[in-house]
Amino acid sequence: MRLPFSIVTASIFDSVEFNERLFFPRADRSRCPPGARDHFVSVSEGAALHVRVYDRPSPRAAVLFFHGNGE
Repeated sequence: MRLPFSIVTASIFDSVEFNERLFFPRADRSRCPPGARDHFVSVSEGAALHVRVYDRPSPRAAVLFFHGNGE
């Protein structure tokens, strides 16, 4: 029997308990190297994304890198 698309099943990946144990933020930060700038982008109250921008003359491309969990 095929289920209609409107039925959504719950997943363990959607549970708060599961997701609370996934991310382990570190309190320390590395120093910004010469030729780079650090920025913090607010995404919600009390949460921000760290962005490190490296200056290069005549850039031809940009790389967006998400370092993942555990840093």
